Amino acid sequence: MIKSKKQSAGDNSVNYMADGDITVNNGPSQEEFLDLIKQFSEKTEIESTELVATRQSVKESILPYFVENKTIFDTYGPMTEERYNPESEMPDIWLRKIQEFILPNNEKIVSMIEANKHLLLDWELKVFSEYKQHVDDFSAKHTGKTKANGIMFPTNILNILE
Repeated sequence: MIKSKKQSAGDNSVNYMADGDITVNNGPSQEEFLDLIKQFSEKTEIESTELVATRQSVKESILPYFVENKTIFDTYGPMTEERYNPESEMPDIWLRKIQEFILPNNEKIVSMIEANKHLLLDWELKVFSEYKQHVDDFSAKHTGKTKANGIMFPTNILNILE
């Protein structure tokens, strides 16, 4: 219930705020209101802690796949010294490793991040989008859908969820 001193604003409308006392009944008391704020802040802290823990667990889940892909790339990939050796079998091993490890790892990484996309910050969403395009381009190249290389690996993907 609101009690107020009614005053006219000169245009026959009623101005409830001008020099009037307003009393609000049937609302929470000051103690109840402060208790609600305290409960909300405690709940927010818990959710914030859970959010950090969840981001960390997703990061820990995808990291082994990135490490394995990097190891394969560094050992067998197109930037090794073996690229200059026409008799090297490394290019064949590289192509097999792409099929057996890198492509499946990329799909697992995309799936895990996609399932937890709500945890990403704005800049992370952009980098994730770039990574998905890289994965698609890389997959298309190595499954015979195109001969084009597509976009390069966005290294910032390794910095998300930190």
